[in-house]
Amino acid sequence: AGGGAWTLISSQVASSDASLTQTGLDSTYDTYAFVISDLEPATDATKFYCRLGSSSGIVTSGYKYHMTYLQSNSTTDVHYASDSATFVILANYTGSSTGETMNGVFYLHNSSTGYPGLHGHYSGLNYFGRNTSGFVSAHLHSATTVDRIQIYMAAGNITTGRFTVYGIKHA
Repeated sequence: AGGGAWTLISSQVASSDASLTQTGLDSTYDTYAFVISDLEPATDATKFYCRLGSSSGIVTSGYKYHMTYLQSNSTTDVHYASDSATFVILANYTGSSTGETMNGVFYLHNSSTGYPGLHGHYSGLNYFGRNTSGFVSAHLHSATTVDRIQIYMAAGNITTGRFTVYGIKHA
């Protein structure tokens, strides 16, 4: 009943899925949080992607993003960016060995006056077994009312992991 409460929209558990798509987003919440827990890809050293969608389906163009990550054996940040992409990179070089899972919390701002934007962070063990963490900031450069979020790997399936979406109340 209080302000700032998180309301569970939906949760899925991956089992060798090509992608996971959470639907049920609407204008009830301006902000959604999506949480990735213990995600493990079938293919080693692959990127982890996200797309947004509307009632017309998943949007496959018009993403602008910047992603930065750092791994435990380095003090040099690595950057990825695009001003016209077909996806948003949420994490890089995700490992597929036991224990090399990725976890993250990302926020979707489903703006009624601007373009939908997302930002968030992730951490986990990459395919070298090194601690890796990163941050992403992105916009879908289109006046789209987002009603779904899709996650998938650049190559192969999502072997295991949980994908949960929450609506966040402002008052």
